[in-house]
Amino acid sequence: MVKILKYMICCFLLVGCNNEEENIINGNSDYKFPFELVITGESNSVSAIPFNVAIHPVLTGDVPNPNPNYQYKFSTTDAIVKNGDVLLTEGSWLNYQDLNDGILTLIFSSTNSNEPRSITVTMKNSQGYEVTQTKSFGVSNLELDFSVSLLDSNNNAFTDNVVPFDYRELTVIKVENLVPQNPIQSVKFQSNAILSVNGNPITTSTVVPFGTGIFNIKYKQDSYGTQPINVVAVDNQNNEVTKGIIIDLKYKVFDANITWGTAPSVATNTSNTIDFYVIGNWNSSPYHFTRTGGRTDKYIKIHIQKYDPSETYHLEFIQNPTTLLEYGSGSTNGSPITDPLQTNWQGHYILEEGTSYVKIDANMGPQSSTIWGTGTATFKVVSSNGQDKSRTFTCNVYLNGSLN
Repeated sequence: MVKILKYMICCFLLVGCNNEEENIINGNSDYKFPFELVITGESNSVSAIPFNVAIHPVLTGDVPNPNPNYQYKFSTTDAIVKNGDVLLTEGSWLNYQDLNDGILTLIFSSTNSNEPRSITVTMKNSQGYEVTQTKSFGVSNLELDFSVSLLDSNNNAFTDNVVPFDYRELTVIKVENLVPQNPIQSVKFQSNAILSVNGNPITTSTVVPFGTGIFNIKYKQDSYGTQPINVVAVDNQNNEVTKGIIIDLKYKVFDANITWGTAPSVATNTSNTIDFYVIGNWNSSPYHFTRTGGRTDKYIKIHIQKYDPSETYHLEFIQNPTTLLEYGSGSTNGSPITDPLQTNWQGHYILEEGTSYVKIDANMGPQSSTIWGTGTATFKVVSSNGQDKSRTFTCNVYLNGSLN
Protein backbone atom coordinates (compact mmCIF):
# COMPACT_ATOMS: atom_id res chain seq x y z
CA MET A 1 0.00 0.00 0.00
CA VAL A 2 2.79 2.40 0.89
CA LYS A 3 4.50 1.62 -2.39
CA ILE A 4 1.32 2.45 -4.27
CA LEU A 5 0.99 5.85 -2.52
CA LYS A 6 4.61 6.79 -3.29
CA TYR A 7 4.11 5.89 -6.94
CA MET A 8 0.98 8.04 -7.18
CA ILE A 9 2.69 11.08 -5.57
CA CYS A 10 5.56 10.82 -8.05
CA CYS A 11 3.13 10.74 -10.94
CA PHE A 12 1.36 13.87 -9.74
CA LEU A 13 4.67 15.74 -9.33
CA LEU A 14 5.80 14.79 -12.80
CA VAL A 15 2.56 15.97 -14.33
CA GLY A 16 2.78 19.29 -12.45
CA CYS A 17 6.35 19.88 -13.55
CA ASN A 18 5.55 19.05 -17.14
CA ASN A 19 2.54 21.43 -17.12
CA GLU A 20 4.57 24.34 -15.71
CA GLU A 21 7.37 23.78 -18.21
CA GLU A 22 4.85 23.53 -21.01
CA ASN A 23 3.20 26.79 -19.97
CA ILE A 24 6.54 28.61 -20.12
CA ILE A 25 7.74 27.09 -23.36
CA ASN A 26 4.44 27.53 -25.17
CA GLY A 27 4.37 31.25 -24.45
CA ASN A 28 1.48 31.28 -22.00
CA SER A 29 3.61 33.32 -19.62
CA ASP A 30 5.68 36.39 -20.57
CA TYR A 31 8.81 34.42 -21.31
CA LYS A 32 8.17 35.47 -24.88
CA PHE A 33 6.19 38.68 -25.12
CA PRO A 34 5.09 41.27 -27.62
CA PHE A 35 5.32 44.97 -26.86
CA GLU A 36 4.05 48.07 -28.55
CA LEU A 37 5.27 51.60 -29.31
CA VAL A 38 2.81 54.44 -28.75
CA ILE A 39 3.82 57.68 -30.51
CA THR A 40 2.05 60.86 -29.55
CA GLY A 41 0.94 62.18 -32.92
CA GLU A 42 1.62 60.65 -36.32
CA SER A 43 3.32 63.85 -37.51
CA ASN A 44 4.20 67.25 -36.24
CA SER A 45 4.85 70.70 -37.60
CA VAL A 46 8.43 71.56 -36.72
CA SER A 47 11.22 69.07 -36.76
CA ALA A 48 13.08 70.43 -33.76
CA ILE A 49 10.29 70.33 -31.19
CA PRO A 50 10.11 67.39 -28.74
CA PHE A 51 8.08 64.29 -29.47
CA ASN A 52 6.94 62.14 -26.59
CA VAL A 53 7.21 58.45 -27.46
CA ALA A 54 5.70 55.88 -25.05
CA ILE A 55 7.03 52.30 -24.95
CA HIS A 56 5.81 49.50 -22.75
CA PRO A 57 5.56 45.68 -22.81
CA VAL A 58 2.17 44.10 -23.31
CA LEU A 59 1.68 41.40 -20.69
CA THR A 60 -0.29 38.48 -22.11
CA GLY A 61 0.73 35.48 -20.00
CA ASP A 62 -1.74 33.34 -18.09
CA VAL A 63 0.65 32.85 -15.17
CA PRO A 64 2.79 35.42 -13.33
CA ASN A 65 5.70 36.69 -15.40
CA PRO A 66 8.87 34.87 -14.37
CA ASN A 67 11.11 37.36 -16.28
CA PRO A 68 10.05 40.90 -15.31
CA ASN A 69 13.40 42.70 -15.56
CA TYR A 70 13.16 44.34 -18.98
CA GLN A 71 15.82 46.34 -20.78
CA TYR A 72 15.63 48.40 -23.94
CA LYS A 73 17.82 50.14 -26.49
CA PHE A 74 16.96 52.42 -29.37
CA SER A 75 18.15 53.98 -32.59
CA THR A 76 16.71 57.02 -34.39
CA THR A 77 17.09 58.98 -37.59
CA ASP A 78 18.72 62.32 -36.89
CA ALA A 79 17.49 62.92 -33.35
CA ILE A 80 18.57 63.08 -29.74
CA VAL A 81 16.63 61.17 -27.11
CA LYS A 82 16.09 62.12 -23.49
CA ASN A 83 14.69 60.48 -20.38
CA GLY A 84 13.39 63.59 -18.66
CA ASP A 85 16.41 65.88 -18.68
CA VAL A 86 18.92 63.05 -19.09
CA LEU A 87 20.42 62.60 -22.53
CA LEU A 88 20.42 58.91 -23.52
CA THR A 89 23.03 57.05 -25.52
CA GLU A 90 21.85 55.34 -28.67
CA GLY A 91 22.50 51.60 -28.90
CA SER A 92 23.13 51.09 -25.15
CA TRP A 93 20.99 48.75 -23.08
CA LEU A 94 18.98 50.67 -20.48
CA ASN A 95 16.87 49.48 -17.58
CA TYR A 96 13.20 49.90 -18.35
CA GLN A 97 12.32 50.58 -14.71
CA ASP A 98 14.49 53.72 -14.87
CA LEU A 99 12.40 55.20 -17.69
CA ASN A 100 10.08 57.97 -16.44
CA ASP A 101 6.54 56.74 -17.07
CA GLY A 102 7.79 54.75 -20.04
CA ILE A 103 8.27 57.99 -22.02
CA LEU A 104 11.13 58.76 -24.39
CA THR A 105 11.47 62.35 -25.58
CA LEU A 106 12.78 62.83 -29.12
CA ILE A 107 14.21 66.10 -30.46
CA PHE A 108 15.05 66.01 -34.15
CA SER A 109 18.04 68.03 -35.25
CA SER A 110 17.81 68.01 -39.03
CA THR A 111 16.95 71.23 -40.87
CA ASN A 112 14.69 71.98 -43.78
CA SER A 113 13.69 68.42 -44.43
CA ASN A 114 10.31 66.78 -44.72
CA GLU A 115 11.68 63.25 -44.90
CA PRO A 116 9.96 60.67 -42.64
CA ARG A 117 11.60 60.03 -39.28
CA SER A 118 11.70 56.80 -37.35
CA ILE A 119 12.63 55.31 -34.02
CA THR A 120 13.55 51.66 -33.54
CA VAL A 121 13.24 50.18 -30.06
CA THR A 122 14.48 46.76 -29.00
CA MET A 123 13.33 45.28 -25.67
CA LYS A 124 14.48 42.12 -23.95
CA ASN A 125 13.56 40.31 -20.78
CA SER A 126 15.83 38.74 -18.22
CA GLN A 127 15.95 35.51 -20.26
CA GLY A 128 17.43 37.45 -23.18
CA TYR A 129 14.43 37.19 -25.45
CA GLU A 130 14.31 40.28 -27.71
CA VAL A 131 11.55 42.00 -29.65
CA THR A 132 12.20 44.90 -32.04
CA GLN A 133 9.74 47.41 -33.46
CA THR A 134 10.21 50.44 -35.71
CA LYS A 135 7.79 53.33 -35.85
CA SER A 136 7.91 55.89 -38.67
CA PHE A 137 6.12 59.21 -38.80
CA GLY A 138 6.24 62.37 -40.82
CA VAL A 139 7.66 65.73 -39.77
CA SER A 140 7.25 68.99 -41.60
CA ASN A 141 8.86 72.39 -41.01
CA LEU A 142 6.36 75.12 -40.18
CA GLU A 143 6.75 78.66 -41.42
CA LEU A 144 8.43 81.04 -38.99
CA ASP A 145 6.21 84.05 -38.42
CA PHE A 146 6.14 86.92 -35.94
CA SER A 147 4.78 90.41 -35.37
CA VAL A 148 6.66 93.58 -34.45
CA SER A 149 5.29 96.48 -32.42
CA LEU A 150 6.77 99.67 -31.02
CA LEU A 151 5.89 100.52 -27.41
CA ASP A 152 6.72 103.11 -24.80
CA SER A 153 8.06 102.26 -21.35
CA ASN A 154 4.50 101.54 -20.18
CA ASN A 155 3.87 99.10 -23.04
CA ASN A 156 1.56 101.52 -24.84
CA ALA A 157 1.85 101.58 -28.63
CA PHE A 158 3.13 104.73 -30.30
CA THR A 159 0.66 106.27 -32.70
CA ASP A 160 1.83 105.65 -36.27
CA ASN A 161 5.19 104.51 -34.86
CA VAL A 162 6.17 108.09 -34.07
CA VAL A 163 8.76 108.17 -31.27
CA PRO A 164 8.95 111.48 -29.36
CA PHE A 165 12.40 112.73 -28.45
CA ASP A 166 11.84 111.99 -24.77
CA TYR A 167 11.46 108.26 -25.54
CA ARG A 168 14.69 107.84 -27.44
CA GLU A 169 16.09 105.76 -24.59
CA LEU A 170 12.78 104.30 -23.41
CA THR A 171 11.44 102.69 -26.57
CA VAL A 172 10.50 99.01 -26.50
CA ILE A 173 10.35 96.80 -29.58
CA LYS A 174 8.13 93.79 -28.94
CA VAL A 175 8.57 90.72 -31.12
CA GLU A 176 5.74 88.22 -30.72
CA ASN A 177 6.03 84.72 -32.10
CA LEU A 178 2.93 83.83 -34.15
CA VAL A 179 3.85 80.13 -34.40
CA PRO A 180 4.45 78.99 -30.81
CA GLN A 181 5.32 75.46 -31.97
CA ASN A 182 8.44 76.86 -33.59
CA PRO A 183 10.37 78.78 -30.92
CA ILE A 184 12.33 81.88 -31.89
CA GLN A 185 15.85 81.53 -30.55
CA SER A 186 17.40 84.92 -31.36
CA VAL A 187 16.81 88.24 -33.10
CA LYS A 188 18.97 90.57 -35.17
CA PHE A 189 18.29 94.27 -35.73
CA GLN A 190 19.33 96.02 -38.91
CA SER A 191 19.05 99.81 -38.67
CA ASN A 192 21.24 102.87 -39.02
CA ALA A 193 19.30 104.52 -36.19
CA ILE A 194 19.76 101.99 -33.37
CA LEU A 195 22.71 102.41 -31.03
CA SER A 196 22.07 99.56 -28.60
CA VAL A 197 19.54 96.87 -27.72
CA ASN A 198 19.15 95.76 -24.10
CA GLY A 199 22.33 97.73 -23.40
CA ASN A 200 24.41 95.89 -26.01
CA PRO A 201 25.95 97.82 -28.93
CA ILE A 202 24.29 96.84 -32.19
CA THR A 203 25.63 96.14 -35.66
CA THR A 204 23.71 94.54 -38.51
CA SER A 205 25.10 91.13 -37.49
CA THR A 206 24.69 91.34 -33.71
CA VAL A 207 22.60 88.44 -32.41
CA VAL A 208 20.39 89.10 -29.38
CA PRO A 209 18.80 86.20 -27.45
CA PHE A 210 15.03 86.18 -27.92
CA GLY A 211 14.15 85.85 -24.24
CA THR A 212 10.69 87.30 -23.63
CA GLY A 213 10.65 89.10 -26.99
CA ILE A 214 10.96 92.53 -25.31
CA PHE A 215 13.89 94.64 -26.47
CA ASN A 216 14.85 98.02 -25.00
CA ILE A 217 16.08 100.30 -27.76
CA LYS A 218 18.41 103.26 -27.57
CA TYR A 219 18.72 105.40 -30.69
CA LYS A 220 21.68 107.35 -31.99
CA GLN A 221 21.50 111.02 -31.11
CA ASP A 222 22.02 112.06 -34.72
CA SER A 223 19.12 109.97 -36.04
CA TYR A 224 15.98 111.93 -36.88
CA GLY A 225 12.91 111.56 -39.04
CA THR A 226 11.71 108.34 -40.62
CA GLN A 227 14.03 105.40 -40.07
CA PRO A 228 13.54 101.82 -41.28
CA ILE A 229 14.27 98.96 -38.90
CA ASN A 230 14.55 95.36 -40.06
CA VAL A 231 13.91 92.72 -37.41
CA VAL A 232 15.34 89.30 -38.26
CA ALA A 233 13.96 86.36 -36.25
CA VAL A 234 15.99 83.14 -36.13
CA ASP A 235 14.65 79.74 -35.04
CA ASN A 236 16.75 76.87 -33.66
CA GLN A 237 17.30 75.51 -37.15
CA ASN A 238 18.87 78.83 -38.19
CA ASN A 239 15.93 79.64 -40.43
CA GLU A 240 15.53 83.43 -40.73
CA VAL A 241 12.52 85.61 -41.41
CA THR A 242 12.82 89.39 -41.76
CA LYS A 243 10.10 91.93 -41.10
CA GLY A 244 10.43 95.68 -41.33
CA ILE A 245 9.00 98.53 -39.35
CA ILE A 246 9.23 102.25 -40.20
CA ILE A 247 9.63 104.56 -37.24
CA ASP A 248 9.60 108.34 -37.11
CA LEU A 249 12.17 109.59 -34.64
CA LYS A 250 10.69 112.95 -33.80
CA TYR A 251 13.17 115.56 -32.70
CA LYS A 252 12.56 117.36 -29.47
CA VAL A 253 10.80 120.70 -30.03
CA PHE A 254 13.59 123.24 -30.12
CA ASP A 255 14.21 125.51 -27.15
CA ALA A 256 14.21 129.31 -27.58
CA ASN A 257 15.06 131.54 -24.65
CA ILE A 258 14.03 135.17 -25.35
CA THR A 259 15.29 137.87 -22.97
CA TRP A 260 16.09 141.56 -23.21
CA GLY A 261 18.51 144.13 -21.85
CA THR A 262 20.13 147.49 -22.52
CA ALA A 263 23.17 145.98 -24.26
CA PRO A 264 23.90 142.65 -25.96
CA SER A 265 26.12 141.49 -23.12
CA VAL A 266 23.48 142.02 -20.45
CA ALA A 267 20.35 140.99 -22.32
CA THR A 268 19.14 138.83 -19.48
CA ASN A 269 16.15 140.73 -18.14
CA THR A 270 13.24 138.45 -17.31
CA SER A 271 10.59 141.18 -17.08
CA ASN A 272 7.78 141.20 -19.65
CA THR A 273 7.72 145.03 -19.58
CA ILE A 274 10.10 147.23 -21.60
CA ASP A 275 10.07 151.00 -21.10
CA PHE A 276 11.15 153.49 -23.75
CA TYR A 277 11.45 157.18 -22.85
CA VAL A 278 13.19 160.41 -23.82
CA ILE A 279 15.05 162.56 -21.35
CA GLY A 280 15.38 166.08 -22.60
CA ASN A 281 13.62 169.29 -23.60
CA TRP A 282 10.95 169.46 -26.19
CA ASN A 283 10.48 172.57 -28.30
CA SER A 284 7.16 174.25 -28.78
CA SER A 285 6.58 172.69 -32.14
CA PRO A 286 4.19 169.80 -31.93
CA TYR A 287 6.12 167.98 -34.66
CA HIS A 288 9.70 168.13 -33.43
CA PHE A 289 11.68 167.35 -30.36
CA THR A 290 15.31 167.68 -29.45
CA ARG A 291 17.04 164.41 -28.53
CA THR A 292 19.27 165.53 -25.73
CA GLY A 293 20.22 162.06 -24.51
CA GLY A 294 19.00 159.53 -22.07
CA ARG A 295 17.05 157.34 -24.43
CA THR A 296 18.47 153.81 -24.55
CA ASP A 297 17.97 151.18 -27.22
CA LYS A 298 16.93 147.74 -26.08
CA TYR A 299 18.36 144.44 -27.24
CA ILE A 300 16.31 141.28 -27.61
CA LYS A 301 18.51 138.23 -27.15
CA ILE A 302 17.27 134.98 -28.69
CA HIS A 303 19.10 131.85 -27.66
CA ILE A 304 18.18 128.74 -29.65
CA GLN A 305 19.02 125.14 -28.82
CA LYS A 306 18.11 122.72 -31.55
CA TYR A 307 18.03 118.93 -31.73
CA ASP A 308 17.44 118.29 -35.41
CA PRO A 309 20.64 119.09 -37.31
CA SER A 310 18.74 120.07 -40.44
CA GLU A 311 16.31 122.40 -38.66
CA THR A 312 16.48 126.13 -39.47
CA TYR A 313 14.71 129.12 -37.91
CA HIS A 314 13.43 132.57 -38.65
CA LEU A 315 12.08 135.37 -36.52
CA GLU A 316 8.70 137.01 -36.91
CA PHE A 317 7.96 140.34 -35.21
CA ILE A 318 4.39 141.30 -34.33
CA GLN A 319 3.55 144.62 -32.68
CA ASN A 320 0.39 146.38 -31.67
CA PRO A 321 0.00 149.10 -32.76
CA THR A 322 2.00 148.28 -35.83
CA THR A 323 4.11 151.48 -35.63
CA LEU A 324 4.98 151.10 -31.98
CA LEU A 325 8.64 150.14 -32.40
CA GLU A 326 11.46 150.41 -34.87
CA TYR A 327 13.07 147.12 -35.79
CA GLY A 328 16.78 147.64 -35.35
CA SER A 329 19.93 145.82 -36.26
CA GLY A 330 21.73 142.90 -34.75
CA SER A 331 23.81 140.00 -36.06
CA THR A 332 25.58 136.88 -34.94
CA ASN A 333 27.98 136.95 -37.88
CA GLY A 334 29.12 140.55 -37.56
CA SER A 335 28.53 143.27 -35.03
CA PRO A 336 25.35 142.63 -33.04
CA ILE A 337 25.00 146.37 -32.56
CA THR A 338 25.34 147.66 -36.09
CA ASP A 339 24.85 144.75 -38.52
CA PRO A 340 21.29 143.76 -39.35
CA LEU A 341 20.18 140.17 -39.37
CA GLN A 342 19.93 138.53 -42.75
CA THR A 343 16.49 137.92 -44.15
CA ASN A 344 15.19 135.01 -46.15
CA TRP A 345 13.05 135.18 -49.26
CA GLN A 346 9.95 135.70 -47.13
CA GLY A 347 11.46 138.76 -45.50
CA HIS A 348 11.79 137.11 -42.10
CA TYR A 349 14.96 137.46 -40.14
CA ILE A 350 17.13 134.35 -40.13
CA LEU A 351 18.23 133.05 -36.75
CA GLU A 352 21.11 130.74 -36.02
CA GLU A 353 21.72 128.16 -33.35
CA GLY A 354 23.18 129.91 -30.34
CA THR A 355 22.58 133.58 -29.63
CA SER A 356 21.16 136.25 -31.93
CA TYR A 357 20.46 139.89 -31.07
CA VAL A 358 17.75 142.20 -32.33
CA LYS A 359 17.94 145.92 -31.50
CA ILE A 360 14.62 147.72 -31.04
CA ASP A 361 13.64 151.28 -30.27
CA ALA A 362 10.49 153.28 -29.83
CA ASN A 363 9.29 154.83 -33.06
CA MET A 364 10.54 158.30 -32.12
CA GLY A 365 9.41 160.31 -35.07
CA PRO A 366 7.69 163.69 -34.99
CA GLN A 367 5.68 164.15 -31.89
CA SER A 368 2.45 163.75 -33.78
CA SER A 369 3.46 160.33 -35.19
CA THR A 370 5.02 158.83 -32.08
CA ILE A 371 2.85 156.27 -30.28
CA TRP A 372 2.87 157.51 -26.75
CA GLY A 373 1.56 155.15 -24.17
CA THR A 374 1.39 151.36 -24.08
CA GLY A 375 1.51 148.61 -26.72
CA THR A 376 2.75 145.04 -27.15
CA ALA A 377 5.55 143.43 -29.13
CA THR A 378 5.72 139.67 -29.81
CA PHE A 379 8.87 137.91 -30.99
CA LYS A 380 8.07 134.53 -32.57
CA VAL A 381 10.80 132.03 -33.44
CA VAL A 382 9.55 129.61 -36.13
CA SER A 383 11.37 126.42 -37.08
CA SER A 384 11.48 124.83 -40.51
CA ASN A 385 9.74 121.83 -38.94
CA GLY A 386 6.66 123.86 -38.11
CA GLN A 387 7.09 124.48 -34.38
CA ASP A 388 7.35 127.91 -32.88
CA LYS A 389 8.27 129.60 -29.61
CA SER A 390 7.25 133.14 -28.77
CA ARG A 391 7.33 135.75 -26.06
CA THR A 392 5.22 138.90 -25.79
CA PHE A 393 6.45 142.08 -24.11
CA THR A 394 4.46 145.08 -22.93
CA CYS A 395 6.14 148.24 -24.22
CA ASN A 396 5.68 151.67 -22.61
CA VAL A 397 6.71 154.75 -24.63
CA TYR A 398 6.71 158.06 -22.77
CA LEU A 399 8.54 161.36 -22.22
CA ASN A 400 10.70 161.96 -19.23
CA GLY A 401 11.42 165.66 -19.48
CA SER A 402 9.77 169.01 -20.07
CA LEU A 403 8.64 171.19 -22.99
CA ASN A 404 10.57 174.33 -23.96
